[in-house]
Amino acid sequence: MGIKLKAIIFCCFILLILVFSFIYNVNCLKRIIDGGKVLVITNQMLGDILQARRYEKNFILRGSMEWAEITKGYMRKLTTELEGYKKNSPAKENREDINLLLRQRDLYLDEFDKYVEQYKNSTLRPESNILIDTGREMERICAKMGDKAQLFVEHSTLNIGRSQIIVLIISFLLGLTAFFVIMRTIIKPINGLQKICNDITKNGIFNSENMAITEKQLNVFHAKGEISKLMQAYFEMLLKYNAQLKTVNAEIQESYAIQVVLDKLLSLSLEDISLEEMLEKTLDIIIGVPWLSLEFKGGIFLADNEKRALVLKASKNFAAPLLVNCANVPFGKCLCGIAAQTGEIVFRNKIDADHVIGFENMPEHGHYCVPIKVSDGRVIGVLNLYIAHNHRFGEKENDFLLAVSHLLVGVIQRKKAETELAQAYKQLKQTQAILIQAEKLNVVGTLSSGVAHEVKNPLAIILVGLEYLIKRFGKQEKNVDFVLTEMSVALERADGIIKGLLDFSRVSELNIRDNDFNAMLEDSLKLVKYEMQKKKISFVKDIQQNILCVKFDKAKMEQVLINLFLNAVREMEEGGIITVKAYIKTLKLGAPGVGRRSVDLFKAGEDAFICEVKDTGPGIPDDVIDKVFDLFFTLNREKGGTGLGLSIVQNIINLHKGKIWIANNEPGPGACITFMLKTEQIKEGLR
Repeated sequence: MGIKLKAIIFCCFILLILVFSFIYNVNCLKRIIDGGKVLVITNQMLGDILQARRYEKNFILRGSMEWAEITKGYMRKLTTELEGYKKNSPAKENREDINLLLRQRDLYLDEFDKYVEQYKNSTLRPESNILIDTGREMERICAKMGDKAQLFVEHSTLNIGRSQIIVLIISFLLGLTAFFVIMRTIIKPINGLQKICNDITKNGIFNSENMAITEKQLNVFHAKGEISKLMQAYFEMLLKYNAQLKTVNAEIQESYAIQVVLDKLLSLSLEDISLEEMLEKTLDIIIGVPWLSLEFKGGIFLADNEKRALVLKASKNFAAPLLVNCANVPFGKCLCGIAAQTGEIVFRNKIDADHVIGFENMPEHGHYCVPIKVSDGRVIGVLNLYIAHNHRFGEKENDFLLAVSHLLVGVIQRKKAETELAQAYKQLKQTQAILIQAEKLNVVGTLSSGVAHEVKNPLAIILVGLEYLIKRFGKQEKNVDFVLTEMSVALERADGIIKGLLDFSRVSELNIRDNDFNAMLEDSLKLVKYEMQKKKISFVKDIQQNILCVKFDKAKMEQVLINLFLNAVREMEEGGIITVKAYIKTLKLGAPGVGRRSVDLFKAGEDAFICEVKDTGPGIPDDVIDKVFDLFFTLNREKGGTGLGLSIVQNIINLHKGKIWIANNEPGPGACITFMLKTEQIKEGLR
């Protein structure tokens, strides 16, 4: 065999090995390319799923049908992408993942269609757990499919490396020339890529900051040849995928953080706390969000639409002057007023001409003023948040604050409804108690009148007879004087009760005229002055100057004051102070007997005459304070109390269409009885 023939055979043998190696490598590279395509398709599917969930959140928060259609469009787009995945899928076992993803997509679309129908029918309910779980399951399946494709690519890459090592060994035995050619054109780029892939796998593909690529490794991609270009394209594809995945992860984390804040706000509405407490906690949650660039101060206003003004209900770190100046802000005034008037978010990153409420040497700052408005556009409040001077406007901040304001609408309305319901229930119980008491008093009054008239005359005869017996036989027989005196005292006590019953039965008749309140007060004091002096009780009078004359039944009102004074005197055995305070006041919701319904005695916003009689005695035990106006109830029976005085007082005030109540002094000892009359019974004075 000649040298030429040997050379030809040698070259053919080398060529055969090279052809076999080339075919094998091309097949592996084709599988790598298919795996890369699958990675791209998986990335697209994951991105579409995340975009669909993002628009789903926007639809839930803002209710736009356009976003609902976009959400469905992204989900339908999965069908085309899955066909591409089937075509390029490197393994048959991935068919199960494809079918599972299709089923989850169909389940997601069905649940989302139900949610859209509820929105159209105005029967929107909280976001479905099925919708959330299905979306997360699709993300998991898609990530799993991507991981499989990644593993397949890495496995194919490893196969290429192994095959080239074999080729290197054979080529080295056959000739240095073939070895260097193969090293330069195939093995060197592939080994470089394998090293990079191993580094990526070791350090984590989902964190590009951990990938350290040396200059030597980068030179692999600058080598000539189609394989080097292919490797360069593959690595660039990995970097792009990693960047996209990083962006998607950041968006998911932001969405989760927003959802956590919204969940906290929703849970507040379920706590058994007042509206003001709930607003304070809401403010703490919002300004405490770490990824929002907010100062740790702000406030929440509620709107008084009748007065066209905002009322400060909750604040955090407000300067002292602002607590006064911002207590009531008219619509259209300053930034919060503008937000309330326009119904739009007001953003200012510095103090400008619209910021009219302030104070001297106020630090530079900015504001987000977010209106809280219901579906009909009516503003029910404003959320005021502080930002740093020259802070840049952010769309994500704006969208988040809009979502918070939409959530606060339902929370505030629910709390207001709970408060109004509790107040209505309380007023219902009070009205029911008044009706029951009135019925009792009516029956007792009828019986009292008859019993008093039937018993009073016999008692009078007995008393006259006892006086005669005391004078005739008191000093002649031993103990007769004592017995007769005790009988006389008992009969006088019975006579006092009968007089009280008569007063009680006659209280239904009033003779209302103009009367000087001060003069009537002085007349009443004269009758109890002796009792007060005996117990060293002083008297303090605090009468508003413009109260000169009031329309009432003078005799009955004197009876009211005398009963109240005597009741206080009995309680203060060691001396004390009785204070009478009378004034005119504009009523607010929450005060006894004050409401907005037709059945309420007094209406919020109207003026009323109020008289307070306060003592410094021991007060009334909390367990019996609700019974003090009950007929025959007394804590001082051993001191001569009959249990009729306060019942008569309440009956007289009710006949004047007024309201009376009692409370222990806080702070300090004693109790205070307050009664209230309508302002149409009050004049500025006799002219």
